[in-house]
Amino acid sequence: MARIIGTTGDEALIGTAGADEFVFWQFSGGDVVEEFDPDNDIIDLSDFGRMISWDDLRANIATVNDPEDPETVTGVLIDLTAWGGGTITLDGVTSVRTLTEDMFRMPEFHTTQGSEGFDLLIGQNGMDKMFGGSGDDILDGQGGDDELHAGDGKDLVLGGGGNDTLYGGAGDDTLDGHDGDDTLHGGAGNDTLNGGAGADRLIGGLGDDTLWGDFCNPDAQDEDIFVYAPGHGADTIKDFQDGLDRIDLSAFDGISDFSDLSAKQDGDNVVIDFSPWGDGGDSITLENFSLADLGAEDFIF
Repeated sequence: MARIIGTTGDEALIGTAGADEFVFWQFSGGDVVEEFDPDNDIIDLSDFGRMISWDDLRANIATVNDPEDPETVTGVLIDLTAWGGGTITLDGVTSVRTLTEDMFRMPEFHTTQGSEGFDLLIGQNGMDKMFGGSGDDILDGQGGDDELHAGDGKDLVLGGGGNDTLYGGAGDDTLDGHDGDDTLHGGAGNDTLNGGAGADRLIGGLGDDTLWGDFCNPDAQDEDIFVYAPGHGADTIKDFQDGLDRIDLSAFDGISDFSDLSAKQDGDNVVIDFSPWGDGGDSITLENFSLADLGAEDFIF
């Protein structure tokens, strides 16, 4: 079987007369596989670097420009942009129903299930999927792009290297993304979320949460996003960086621009109050921040 590898640009990939394996990476472009043979050829996404499964794939019939030919081609287009990739158009494949799971080589990840008591779950350097269950657990993803679910209890969740997704669940949890562009979901409880190095997305969830975009790294230049929604409680952002970080308020129906916000200086901190009585029950506190530096550019509405 011939192995044909795409790059980050837009390419036309041409197979051989026999069975071919077309390999695609994260950050690939808009590629066209000419004369794809559904009976013999393979699409290899195993090194894609994201937790993408067969059930995640989305495809439709499309007509696109051939990157190396002035003509257009029509075929099944597979969209991988949600996972940091590009698109793959299979020239000559005229029905989405032609695609089967056997045509794809997907990323492999290790799944670990905890118990109802205390669990110490340590991943490998590849992609791990862990479920702590109930109990006060420790989950350590190590390297790779991991998906870690703490479950109930007072848990410690460590992403390690890679672009990880961490879920705290119920209980007062501590989530640490470490390196990579991580997404941290605190869930219910008074949680502590540490993004670490990288451009991270932090969602405290229900409860009064403490959020660090770049924990113990005050000179970091990463663009972190702090997500806040109605009912999320009194959250504190410890290291909001003006001009880099942003607060995502898109879940609020009644807030569409900066003038809709109620913000005040409280000592060295700025308090943005969302509670209907102005009592700070639902609020964001930006520690060591000046109200004069706060503007529309610091938010996503």
